[in-house]
Amino acid sequence: MLEALKNVSNEQDRKVKLVGAILNILSTTPSQGLSYYANQPLYKQLGNYIANKIPKEADSSKVLSLIQRVISRCDFRLIEDYLFALETQDNYLVNLIESEINKPDFQQKVDHYRFQRLTKGNRTHNRKLILKDNPEALFSKETPGDIIAYVADPTLKNTFTSLFERSQGHLSEYIDTHHDLLGLYSLIRKGLVKSIQLNSDQFIVTKRDNPDKKG
Repeated sequence: MLEALKNVSNEQDRKVKLVGAILNILSTTPSQGLSYYANQPLYKQLGNYIANKIPKEADSSKVLSLIQRVISRCDFRLIEDYLFALETQDNYLVNLIESEINKPDFQQKVDHYRFQRLTKGNRTHNRKLILKDNPEALFSKETPGDIIAYVADPTLKNTFTSLFERSQGHLSEYIDTHHDLLGLYSLIRKGLVKSIQLNSDQFIVTKRDNPDKKG
């Protein structure tokens, strides 16, 4: 299917073959995240979205091959970062994803770059960060407009607070959440829980109230 894309000149035919190739990748490539929702309607929706985001001037076969590697090795949502980098001609991120995806510190490098990009803006916020001493407090509804966090290791509280302030209160933009598919950051009925990995040994759990998830 990837080979067939090289000989397509008509844009409509190219789009149809692209969607078909993407559907095949989504259906046959093992993925920890996508495996929770293994259904063709979802794959078709994702296939059309991805196909529309691939720039016309890009090497489609190369892009799809990279997407397949991302799905099998990483958080599949990294595909969006890659497509956005292609669209905005962010050559650094494109080269990083294409050349270092097989390296053990690949995800760490991508996260570091994304955080640097996030903190370049000068933004103000009115979000209040509340650190709690136990994880049960994450499910409290006493302060629905604030951000509640639990840090298991007390020595990392200052690190997390600094991380929050450096992101100008917009840490959720860096963490990434997906409201439909299960994954590292999952939507549960009592709210949105995010697990942030500071290093190979330390995790932080945060929770924000989710008014859209009833029951």
